[in-house]
Amino acid sequence: VVSAELALVCNIVNEFSPLCDTMIEQGFVQRLMQIFHRASESPIRVKCLWAVKNLVRILDVEKKREVMGCVGWGVVSSLLTDSDTAIQEQAFDIFHNFASDGDDVDLVFEEAGTDVVLDRITAVLGGSDDNVILQVRHTLSSSITLCLTMRKATLLLANLANGTQQKHSILTHPRLLSALRSSIVE
Repeated sequence: VVSAELALVCNIVNEFSPLCDTMIEQGFVQRLMQIFHRASESPIRVKCLWAVKNLVRILDVEKKREVMGCVGWGVVSSLLTDSDTAIQEQAFDIFHNFASDGDDVDLVFEEAGTDVVLDRITAVLGGSDDNVILQVRHTLSSSITLCLTMRKATLLLANLANGTQQKHSILTHPRLLSALRSSIVE
């Protein structure tokens, strides 16, 4: 039942943006995160993050910041290294959707940590992510998951490159550009 309800919520916040303000004011994000932290099933955890991802995509800057204050920057940062690649994808998407303009990009780097974000993107693009490599070795479907995770990391990097203060960090981050080049060539 919870899974079906969360699927409905994901669609509501995606399609009916006028309801978002009311949902936020009534503690919707806090409830999502309670469900996320208590759930042991991956599909439920993914849907909680999916709803957050949809919220930050359609909200104005102040509301995005309010949502991320409830979710926790450190929580999303830590999910970039989750053993479940579906969770990783949602974490990349949350940051991608948040970082829609230069000020938001700077805030992602400030709150999540420049090295944390860029190290994670580099690991995914460069194939040095042990979790992903182990999964790819075990099943063919995981190679599809690897491609999706790489895509999400690349989309986040594209948004981050639009920032005003961190271009130098991106260009000089160890192995990032070579990892990007390798992922494009493969």
